[in-house]
Parts: sequence; structure tokens; C-alpha cells
Amino acid sequence: MSDSFVRRLGRTLGQLALALLNATLLLIVAALVLSWLLADKVEDVAETTIAAATEQVERLTPVTDQATSLRGQLAELRADVAKLENLDGSEATASAQAILAKLDDLEGSISEMNATLEPFVEQITAEPSTLVDRAVETGFAEAGTWIATLRDCRLVEDDA
Repeated sequence: MSDSFVRRLGRTLGQLALALLNATLLLIVAALVLSWLLADKVEDVAETTIAAATEQVERLTPVTDQATSLRGQLAELRADVAKLENLDGSEATASAQAILAKLDDLEGSISEMNATLEPFVEQITAEPSTLVDRAVETGFAEAGTWIATLRDCRLVEDDA
């Protein structure tokens, strides 16, 4: 083999190695950028999910407070009706008994409302991991959709 052929072959192999190194570095940069974008998207989804969960808890708290307030008002009404029952007259007694029956029904409804709401409020306050799990699941679903849009080179329309 001639000396020039060996030199050219060496130079070509060197350029090939340099091209492989450049391609590898470009792939690493692309992977880092995509990882950064994915992390940003997951963070956005987590923030959105936490905000939605917080909003739901804030919506449930006034309902519980309202039920407690209604229970206090019912106790006051019951005391007023008990005073009315002590008055003379059969009409007052009959009226007081009818009001007491309505109050009992109303109190039963409030107790049912509290019984329905209590497990949800307790679960959210006692086990915030449920909210975190939901946020992670939602985040992965949205990230998967985002990655699919990158793969298909299409634009996803924003719902907002």
C-alpha cells in the first residue's frame, strides 16, 4: 500500500470519528432540551392539578361551615319552639309540634349532607398523597399527549 493511501485513510477515519462525536453531542443536547421541556410541562401540570384540588377543597369548606351554622340555627329554633309549646292553647301546641317535626326533618337532611361530605373532606385532609397521585397521573397523561404531538408534528389546541 502506498503511503498516501494510508494517510488519506487515517485522515478519513479521523474525520469520521469527529463526525460521530459531533452527532453524539448533538443527540445529547437534543435529549437535554427535550428533558427540560418535559420537566417544565410536568411542573405546569402539577401546578394546575394542585390549584384545581385546592379550589375544590375551598369549595367544600364553606359547605361544611354552612352545615355547622345551620345546625346552630336549628338548635335556637328548637329552643324557641319549646318556649312556644309551654304557652296555653291547643293551637300553639299543635303548631309547635308541627314546627318541631319540620325541624327534625331538616336536621336529618343536614346530617345526611354532613355524612356525605365528611369522608371526602377527611380523605383530602388526611391523605394528601391521593391528590399527589392524581396530579402525577394527570401529568403523565398530558406529557404523553405532548410527546405524541412532537412525534406527529402537529399542534394541540389549548382548551383555555
